[in-house]
Amino acid sequence: MKEYAKITQRKVSEKELKKAKSFLKGKAVMSMEASDEVAMFFIEQKIAKKKIMTLEEKLNLIDQVTAEDVLKVARDIFQKAKLNLTVIGPHKEAQKIKNLLVL
Repeated sequence: MKEYAKITQRKVSEKELKKAKSFLKGKAVMSMEASDEVAMFFIEQKIAKKKIMTLEEKLNLIDQVTAEDVLKVARDIFQKAKLNLTVIGPHKEAQKIKNLLVL
């Protein structure tokens, strides 16, 4: 919860942003090695976006994401009213779990 709050208050560092972009781009490239993943890549685009991009176009879009973009999206997503949590099982320290949920 502290991390959710932190990401809504200040921009991620350029180092962290670069690391996240590298991870996403590497994952995208690696996923294209399996024929079923290639099929899903194109199916998802056709259904959701109505336009089929190349892998290079997708990688370029990732490169265009800025720290300001991340902050804007974080502020939209990580609002107390939009967060949900499910905890299963008996818990002897229920109050401790509830205290973790305070933004």
